[in-house]
Amino acid sequence: MKKLCAAVALLAMVSLVVPPAAMADSKGASCGVGKVVMDGKSGKDAHVVAVVIDFAISAVLGSLVTFGMTSGTLGCNPEATIQIDQLQEEFVAQNYNNLAEDMAQGRGQYLDAMAALVGCSGEAVTSFSRMGQEKYEVLFSEQAQDARTWLNGLKGEMRKDNRLAVACSVS
Repeated sequence: MKKLCAAVALLAMVSLVVPPAAMADSKGASCGVGKVVMDGKSGKDAHVVAVVIDFAISAVLGSLVTFGMTSGTLGCNPEATIQIDQLQEEFVAQNYNNLAEDMAQGRGQYLDAMAALVGCSGEAVTSFSRMGQEKYEVLFSEQAQDARTWLNGLKGEMRKDNRLAVACSVS
């Protein structure tokens, strides 16, 4: 039940924090549980809801959903390229100042949403928050002025952290 509540909270948080334009084109959901739930609906709103559903369900069910999506079930093409990097970059661009504030504090909705976007769930979110606070000066240096550079720096720091390198989806 705790996982379900956490998934619903994450669903609500990401849907409020990530602007629809940052997450989708107007063609609607592409695949996954979200596509099945939103079948027959199109547009950015449908795609945003589908993506958030997929994130929330992945947080609860983990590899079971990943198997379904990568095996060609759930309407997915396992050969298709996933554009998560673009989603992450757009989120950072839209929420950079809020991320800076949350990382300085070591907690907050933007930090939690960023953790979800880089594939951290469960206890890894706590480790991600701690790492963000500890590496704040590195992550928010003058060199990291654009979203892509900042995101690359974040992922680099995550790769250096043994727990986050394993527990999150650092590409």
